[in-house]
Amino acid sequence: MRYLDASAIVPLLVQEPRTADARAALTADAAIVTWWGTRVESTSAIARLERAKAVTPRQASQAIEVLRSLAGGGPRGFSRRAMRPRAMTAGFSASRRGVKHQA
Repeated sequence: MRYLDASAIVPLLVQEPRTADARAALTADAAIVTWWGTRVESTSAIARLERAKAVTPRQASQAIEVLRSLAGGGPRGFSRRAMRPRAMTAGFSASRRGVKHQA
């Protein structure tokens, strides 16, 4: 079981240099936990990337929408179902079309 915080979640939502490693870690061990603040921290990090013009407003919106859909557990964090690799991959595949971190 792994603990994922925003620093591990954001690379799954926005294409950046750590994205491949983050996806590989999730695939290797799908049993994860996170805390209720991860959604808030991740949203903040995505907004910071948008302000820095590392992602477009549309890309940021898409990433936040995927985050919301995966955070099906409400204010307590991510639901177990949402964090399964298949669900994560489906969400990230949808976001990959337009979400890229322009490092």
